[in-house]
Amino acid sequence: MADKPSSLAMFLRAAEENTRSTFVRLPAFVDLLVRVNDTFERATAAIAGTSDRTIYFVLGAQSSYLAGVRLAMSCHSIECYKCARACLETAHYGLLVHRKPEAWTLWHDRHADEKSRKAVGRTFSVTNINRNHLQPRDGQLAEIALDLHERSIDFGAHFNVMAWGAAFKIVDREAGLAEMQVLTSDEREIKLSLHFLAMTAVAALRVLALAFEAEFRSAGLDTDLRALSLACSDLFVAEIDFVAE
Repeated sequence: MADKPSSLAMFLRAAEENTRSTFVRLPAFVDLLVRVNDTFERATAAIAGTSDRTIYFVLGAQSSYLAGVRLAMSCHSIECYKCARACLETAHYGLLVHRKPEAWTLWHDRHADEKSRKAVGRTFSVTNINRNHLQPRDGQLAEIALDLHERSIDFGAHFNVMAWGAAFKIVDREAGLAEMQVLTSDEREIKLSLHFLAMTAVAALRVLALAFEAEFRSAGLDTDLRALSLACSDLFVAEIDFVAE
């Protein structure tokens, strides 16, 4: 008699099956995610060979994006917001290091001692970077990026009441029993997470574009990012706007 699969094996199998299903059921969302990743790839190629250490943050932002894609595609929707937040935060860090190269040393030596750790926390605050380095360059983008950062926290980047409400189903209210739903089957929730991830990654790329304006423009990435922003808006209207009904 074969051993019963472990709960972990069953979870991983379900996540894999969900990913395949998402590819088939939601091609418009998958296409947008592919376009975003292709833009990350082209951005990296455009700045290859640069001595600007901001390139590491471009790669770091893409890594967070790809992790989010795996989660969102598998319908592990709540957790993908942590990756969306990390992608946007990493882009802010990159902009700071570009504007203030000395910040690299502070970031690099974060673990030297407690004083260094606290200094990094203050200096690399997303709110501070947004206000002092992004707002003066592009006020509209600064507002969008900060709003997305806050919304990622609301939707699940922190385990708050909204994340709790989406991840748990009340089984017996009187007894206080709840059932955790790690992989959602809610179509609206899946679409929202896929869209939010793409939208946040586009915002992150736009933040990083401020560090490499000439390189991005030469590669046509400025045009691509405008097109991706429009594609995010169009997809929301076409596929998700019914949520408000």
